[in-house]
Amino acid sequence: MMARMALWLFHLLIYFTNAEFNLASGLNSQDRVEVLKVLGLGSSSKNLSTLRPLGTDSGIEVGIAFEFIDTNPIKNLIDDEQTKSILYYPKIIIGKGIYDRMDLFFHFIPYTATFGLSEFGSLFRLNFYQTEAKNFYATALLHANSANFNNQLVSRNLGADLMLGYQRSAFSIFTTLGWTGAYGKFVGGTNGTTDSLVAETEEVQALHSALGMTYEWSLWNATLSVDHYVQPVYSAKVSFAF
Repeated sequence: MMARMALWLFHLLIYFTNAEFNLASGLNSQDRVEVLKVLGLGSSSKNLSTLRPLGTDSGIEVGIAFEFIDTNPIKNLIDDEQTKSILYYPKIIIGKGIYDRMDLFFHFIPYTATFGLSEFGSLFRLNFYQTEAKNFYATALLHANSANFNNQLVSRNLGADLMLGYQRSAFSIFTTLGWTGAYGKFVGGTNGTTDSLVAETEEVQALHSALGMTYEWSLWNATLSVDHYVQPVYSAKVSFAF
C-alpha cells in the first residue's frame, strides 16, 4: 500500500522536476570527464535514512527523496538553457532490515517517455557499533547504482563509506566519509555526444563526504543532507517506517 502511494506521489512530483536536457555534441575526453564528475558522481547512492537499524521483525521503510545537482560547472556542455544551472529530480527509496543490524535499501527512478533520467541502485548498511543509550552510532555503507541521462550517458557507480551519527530525542545528525567511483559510457554516432562519433568510456573517482540531519515523528521521518564529491549535491527525503 505504501509502495503504491509512493509510486503515485513520484509520478505527481515528476511535473516539478528539471531533468530533461541534452548534452552538447562533440565532447572531447576532458569534457566527458567533467560531465561524469558532475552527473555521474552526483547521482550516486546516498544514505538518507535514520541512524537506527530498521529491525528484522517488520523493519520496512518507504520514502521519496528529492536530489539537487548544481550543473553550473558544465553549463557550456549542456544544450538546454533551463538545465544549465541545476538538475533536480525525485527518487523512490525502499529499505528493509535483513538481519540483526543490517539493512538493505533499493532506490530507483522509473523510466518515463517525458523524463530525461532513469536510475536504479542499492545500498547495504551495517551498524557495527552503538552505545548502550543508543545515542551514538557507527555504520559502514556499501552502494552501487546506474543512471541513464537521456540515453546519452550511462553512468555506473560504486562506493563505500563510514558514517558516524548522534541522536538526541527526535533529532539526529550524521557525517559520512568515503570513496565513490563512476564509470560512464557516452553515446556515439551522428546524433551522439562524442567528438570521435563512436561510443567512448570515461572513469572518475573522488572522496565522498556528507553532513545531514533527521527528524522523526511517530512512524515518519524527514532527512536533509549535503553530499560532496567534486561539488555538493543537496537531498531532502520524507519516509514512512512500519
